[in-house]
Amino acid sequence: YSSKHEKTVFDVELHMNDYKNGCYMIVSVKDSSKKNLSSEAIVNSIKKSVRKCDYVASLSGAKYSIMVKSDLEGTLKIFNKIESELPSDCDITAGIAVIDTENFDDIKKRATSAFNNSQLKEIKYSVYSEINEQDDDWCDTQNDCDKAYKLFKNAFAKKVENVISPVFYRMQKAYEEKLDGAKIEQFADEKQSVFRIISGNSESRITMRYPGYSKLIVYISHNGLDSPDNREITLPMNQITESKIDEILESFINEFIGIYRHMYNS
Repeated sequence: YSSKHEKTVFDVELHMNDYKNGCYMIVSVKDSSKKNLSSEAIVNSIKKSVRKCDYVASLSGAKYSIMVKSDLEGTLKIFNKIESELPSDCDITAGIAVIDTENFDDIKKRATSAFNNSQLKEIKYSVYSEINEQDDDWCDTQNDCDKAYKLFKNAFAKKVENVISPVFYRMQKAYEEKLDGAKIEQFADEKQSVFRIISGNSESRITMRYPGYSKLIVYISHNGLDSPDNREITLPMNQITESKIDEILESFINEFIGIYRHMYNS
């Protein structure tokens, strides 16, 4: 199923069939392995690993969701099976939520939280029930969390001022003449930084948003014909460097050029 119909289909299944103690899993190939693997390969590996009673949907950002009619142990067997069907140099990552409610939105939020946690900590998978809801189990008290949040918020503000904004500005100046016919804009505030390219009625946008604590979420979206899947990247605070932001922006701009290759063939 496509992401457009995921909620409708999964909602019906949750209410019509017994998924108590079943699991909802979001799985994706790690960013470091995506260049070595086609989308067809990951789809085929999932098809070979799930059963007829499991439901699969394709999500944005080259992610896939699977509603598994098995407990956690059975879900991990499917995860391991998916991994075994891929080349040995390709790694996958996942977030899993045990189904203990019929509210699909809540289930998906939990799995998404677990998925972000596995990306942030660079581990194979996270299970929502096993992680602190704030994703920061080193905060033992609310007072500690408040102090930690302020520290990271200040650290992020410095990253925006000293790293992200200068790179955004430099890339804007470097490409605004090369991308003739397109308009480049960029701006930042205390919670997010945005770099966007506008061509006619279409827009490509990269948004770097600070959700709190020690991570940055990078959302990449293209609104145009033959555009690649929208996606998101999770960056730990210590990876917000000029070279990393340069790398992400260069990739984003090259995707834009690829969409409008008839305009930019040099």
